[in-house]
Amino acid sequence: FFHNYKASIHWHDCIEIEIVLSGTGKNFTDNKTFTFSRGDCWLYSYLGTHSAEFDTKIEIINIVFREDLLPQAIKTTLLTTPYILCKFTEEELSFVELLCEKLTNEEKNSRFSKEYCSSLLSTLVVMILRKSSKIHYDLPFFIQQAIVEIHKNFKNDISLNTVAKKIGASTNYLGKIITATLNMNF
Repeated sequence: FFHNYKASIHWHDCIEIEIVLSGTGKNFTDNKTFTFSRGDCWLYSYLGTHSAEFDTKIEIINIVFREDLLPQAIKTTLLTTPYILCKFTEEELSFVELLCEKLTNEEKNSRFSKEYCSSLLSTLVVMILRKSSKIHYDLPFFIQQAIVEIHKNFKNDISLNTVAKKIGASTNYLGKIITATLNMNF
C-alpha cells in the first residue's frame, strides 16, 4: 500500500508488470500521462522508462521477471515493445489475482516449478497482449532479433558488428535492413 507517493523516472533490466487493485494515480510513460484506477495494468520491457504518482492509498500487484521464463514468440513481442497498457474487467481481474496468488504460493524447489511459473506468467502476459490497445508492428525477424540483443545489452558498449554476429547476420545486411525498416541507422 502506498499513499502520496511519487516514483522517480526509472527503468528495469527485466520485465515488470503492475496491476492496480485499488486507488488512483498517474503513470508517466514515454512523455505521456495516463491516469489509472482499479483494473489498469502496465507492462514494461527493458527500455520502458516510467514513473508514477499515487493520488490515494493504492494497492498494486507488482511482478518482476526475466524474459527467459516466456516462450520465444511472447518474448520477442515484449522485447520489441517498450511498454504495453491495458484495462482488465472485474471478471478478468479476479482471474489475474488468482494467477498471481498461484505464482506467489508456488514452492520454488518443487518438481516442474519453473515450468509451472512460466505457464502462469505466459497466461498473464498473453492476456495483457490481447487486451492491449497499443499497436504492434510486425518487424522482420532479423530486426526483432537485433532489437532483443540491443535491449539486453544496451548498457554495454555494443556495435552493429557484435549484434550481427550474435544473430547470425552479416554486418552490412543488418545495417541496411535496420535503415530500410526503421528509417534510422544503428
